[in-house]
Amino acid sequence: MIYKQSVPKNWDSCISSYYFTIVFLISLFFYCHFPSLAISNNDTIPFISSKKSMKKILLTDKAPAPIGPYSQGIFAGNVLFLSGQIPLSADGTHIIGEGDIAAQTKQVLANIDALLKAAGLTANDVVKTTVFIKNMSDFPVINTVYNEYFGESKPARSTVEVSRLPKDVLIEIETIALISK
Repeated sequence: MIYKQSVPKNWDSCISSYYFTIVFLISLFFYCHFPSLAISNNDTIPFISSKKSMKKILLTDKAPAPIGPYSQGIFAGNVLFLSGQIPLSADGTHIIGEGDIAAQTKQVLANIDALLKAAGLTANDVVKTTVFIKNMSDFPVINTVYNEYFGESKPARSTVEVSRLPKDVLIEIETIALISK
C-alpha cells in the first residue's frame, strides 16, 4: 500500500508554526541558561541553586532534615512546594505526640511554619495542602488544630486516608505556597 503525504495548501500557516517553534526554543534556551533574567533573586531566602536549573532547594535546620532522598522544599518560579511533613522534632531525633493526633498535627504544622519562615513566608501564603491521615475518624480533631493554625487564610485542601505513613505516624501534610513578594 502506498501512502501519499499531503502538502499543506496554506504555506503561511506552516511558516507561522515554524516561526513560533523557533521563538519558543530561543525563549526556552534563555529561560534555562539565564535564570536571573526570568526570576528576580531574593538574597534573604536560603536556598541552594543550580545554575542550569530553575528550581531552588529550600534548606533549613529549623525543621527536620529529610529522612530520604528528597528536599525539604523546592522553589519553582514564584511557588514553594514543601515535602510532606510528619511530626518529627525539629532536630529529627524523635516523633512528637506518639499516638496523639492533636499533638502530632500541631508538630506537623510547627514544622511547616518553620519551613515557611525560612522562606520568608507565612501561613497566609499557603494556597494548597494535602493531608494524609491514618484514620479518617481523626478528621474532626485534625480540623480543630488545622483551623487554629490557618485561621482565616483557609488554603485549598485535600485529605486522604492512607494505610501507612513514614515512621508509622498518624498524619503527614504537604504544602504549596505562593511567593507574592
